[in-house]
Amino acid sequence: MESHQQQAIDSLQELVRSLWPDALIDIYGSSYTRLALPVSDIDCVERQPWTKELELLGSAKIPVLKMTYSLDPTEPDVLLDLTCGHSVGHTGLGARDLIYSLQTEMPALRPLVLILKSHLVNKNLNCAFTGGISSYVLVILVIRFLQVTCGDAVVQPKWCYTFSRGGRVTWYTGIGSLVMLFLETYITFDYRRFGISIENEGDFFLLPPDKIVPMQCSVVIPYVADPIKPGRSICNCFRMHEVIQSWLALYQNLAAGVPVVTCIGGSVSR
Repeated sequence: MESHQQQAIDSLQELVRSLWPDALIDIYGSSYTRLALPVSDIDCVERQPWTKELELLGSAKIPVLKMTYSLDPTEPDVLLDLTCGHSVGHTGLGARDLIYSLQTEMPALRPLVLILKSHLVNKNLNCAFTGGISSYVLVILVIRFLQVTCGDAVVQPKWCYTFSRGGRVTWYTGIGSLVMLFLETYITFDYRRFGISIENEGDFFLLPPDKIVPMQCSVVIPYVADPIKPGRSICNCFRMHEVIQSWLALYQNLAAGVPVVTCIGGSVSR
């Protein structure tokens, strides 16, 4: 985490403890799991001088207070998302720990997520509140994809990923091939009839009749099973058709030899 981001968290912690001495700010999401982009917000009131903007998303599934921290004009603004850990349905801390632990087993997880997230940010399809794919849902999709291809994975050399199952090496590949295979998997996936889960080493499962989306319905929201609280979906991406079109364009550009950095239009330096 960058020093100015840590300063923002420290300032928020100081404010919260001035109101509730026993309260604790606990960081979760991509900033904790090292899957954040430089422009990512930090998931973690009386207005303070360092509070540049405030926006309350009270109608969101988990109410969020979004604020912009700006103390030093020479440093970039820091976006803070503040939620209550005791909110009904809040599983941020459990999800944080799960994803963090899986990165050791799946070294390809981080670079794959950062590339795909950069592309979604560039297309303004990365915000769940406006119908895009949240960072959490994207990570679950990547984990499910990697579960199919790898058991215990090691990296040797850095650009080459070795996948094995049952103690036997199955194939070697680089991150570019993984991006293409991920896109192929989810561009052609039948979101109307099947759900996505990372339980039991990964599963694409037939949805129950009441959750299958009829062909006449134009809006299809993927069912992505919550790995922390089974029986519910964590996805509310009502612009999935736009996501698929953007992934298709990305696939076609990569297949035509366009460099990855040009295609995603952003930085994956974190």
